[in-house]
Amino acid sequence: MELQCQKCKYQFNSERLPNLCPFCGALNMVRNVPSASEILMEAAQQEEKQKEVEQRREEWKKRISTNQD
Repeated sequence: MELQCQKCKYQFNSERLPNLCPFCGALNMVRNVPSASEILMEAAQQEEKQKEVEQRREEWKKRISTNQD
């Protein structure tokens, strides 16, 4: 898997997630680098959540305007 240190930005491949960055030695700063498809999937999920929030907001606006009439 492709990994990157969040402190020094060193990228490397490893079979397992190490506790220390092999370049700078930072503790617990190594993270998995997401693939392009993972990034696109996450963006699509966030877009879907945003649409749901906007729909709920419109529903609440309609309810409020109905109650004020």
